Amino acid sequence: MNILIPLETSSRELLYKVYLCQLLALKGFNCYLGKKGSISYLMKKMRGYICLDKGYHEKVSEKLYDQIKENKGIIINLDEEGAVDYSDNSILLSRYSEKMFSKVDFIFLWGKNQHDLVIEKTNQNNRIMVTGHPRFELLKSKYHSFYEEEVN
Repeated sequence: MNILIPLETSSRELLYKVYLCQLLALKGFNCYLGKKGSISYLMKKMRGYICLDKGYHEKVSEKLYDQIKENKGIIINLDEEGAVDYSDNSILLSRYSEKMFSKVDFIFLWGKNQHDLVIEKTNQNNRIMVTGHPRFELLKSKYHSFYEEEVN
């Protein structure tokens, strides 16, 4: 199965998405990682793929999601903005609207707190799972060399 992974901000996303692609490739998936424009092109040309979306944006994501669904794609949402929020959780809750749930197949969340908040708002437990985020794997000591130059 093909997995399409758009890249928007390489300084924030590239390293962990390359790592994720390696893990997925080892499991037998074909990963396509690239700029949003290139991945959008593939979304229109390919059929039956998985799209790893980095976050829902009202009045922007719907068009993209419709294209994916038209081509028999599966949408997995792993939001880039899943960790830090205001005390009222307004940012997190705004990113999980009913419109988003009507299009997205699965929602991967960073942790239990996010899970509990989203479940309370949506009651969509069968499509939501706590997976963590691949970028946290890169905080392990065996990957410190990736950041050595920046740290120094």
